Amino acid sequence: MNTKESVALFAQGKDAWNAWAAERQAEREALKAAGTWVESPREHDWNDETRAWHDTAKADFSNHNFEEAADFSDFLFPGDARFERASFASGAGFGGASFAGIAGFDQTLFKGYTTFQDAVFQQSPNFMALRGERAFSFARTKFFAVPDFEQAHFEEAPRLDNLSIEPGGFWRRILVGVKSTRKDLPAGMTAPARGKALAWSSWQALRAEFLALRRRRFRGDTDLAARWRALKRLAIQAHDHARELDFFRGEIKAARWAKGNFWPTVFSYPYQLFSGFGGAILRPFIWWAVSVALFTCLYLGTHLEKPHPKFSGIEWMTVSLTDWARFEVLSSGLLENLPMVSGDMPALSCIAGPDDKPW
Repeated sequence: MNTKESVALFAQGKDAWNAWAAERQAEREALKAAGTWVESPREHDWNDETRAWHDTAKADFSNHNFEEAADFSDFLFPGDARFERASFASGAGFGGASFAGIAGFDQTLFKGYTTFQDAVFQQSPNFMALRGERAFSFARTKFFAVPDFEQAHFEEAPRLDNLSIEPGGFWRRILVGVKSTRKDLPAGMTAPARGKALAWSSWQALRAEFLALRRRRFRGDTDLAARWRALKRLAIQAHDHARELDFFRGEIKAARWAKGNFWPTVFSYPYQLFSGFGGAILRPFIWWAVSVALFTCLYLGTHLEKPHPKFSGIEWMTVSLTDWARFEVLSSGLLENLPMVSGDMPALSCIAGPDDKPW
């Protein structure tokens, strides 16, 4: 729809809008069933049927001036939603709205209170150079791709409580594609045919991911790192330390293997493993306790004589730890002799035994 048609449909209310959205979703399912739907974010990959559907499913409010408060709460957007350079003079409500396509809010002006609470974005929304002059809320908003808040400006720090970003990793995106294919398969399909279709879907998803990596020459996505950095700036502005750590973690992961970022990438893996990018409290303590126990076993196994020939390997390590626990530490730091562990095993000596031999 063009801007005039979108404004006219919006004026009819939520029920009329969602009925139109349901019709567009049914048309897309029909195209999938007919095998004429092309699932691709790039327009040059679309065929005529897919391109025509995107044109009719698009909601275009770009450059429109909303004089009164605009309530898009619980609206369904089946295709792209374009609000570029639009102006909201008296506030806007997008609470509970669902955006299936790309949502564009770049250079949009919000002069009143604005909320995206509980909204869902299936694809990466664009909030670049957005300006919010009053309170702004993204509480409980769910993003399935990293949003772009570069150069966005908020007079008041936006609320980010319980905001979730689930872009999905390499294997997760493949799994989502396979699940989507399984959902679309006809109910009467035989088991071999279903298996073949799922295998083909897995191969196509895997191929798409590797092609994306090849386009980046297996380098990090610096644009994605910049998006995480912009989110981190918003969290700092809101003094939301938990979200700040989450966005910092995403920035480091996105920048891995970028050009000129070899050593930071190498050290980022142990940084993640041992400390969770600085956000884990218990993980460093666990690693410290494991390392202390490991090196204690190694020390005792190499510096203590075997008390009996029949003890070897892990049995000797167990006996050594048992005996070590029964030592009594003197004020001088020396250890007294251990008592008998069993009737047929002599006691271990401390630093110097009766034969003046060290451990």
